[in-house]
Amino acid sequence: MTKRQGVPHAVMIPKKSSAMHRDNRRALRVEELTEEDLEAIFNSRPPTERNQYNDESED
Repeated sequence: MTKRQGVPHAVMIPKKSSAMHRDNRRALRVEELTEEDLEAIFNSRPPTERNQYNDESED
């Protein structure tokens, strides 16, 4: 049961769908990433509009 604008709504989730979703979860190991992937992650910066949530931001 979820609430939408304070009104309870029933949500139906098919059993097959939830099982399929659960089976697709898999951890990604660092060893599986390419050097380009790692470089992109290390060099990435969050968008400046998110700085309001980070009191340690340099911007």
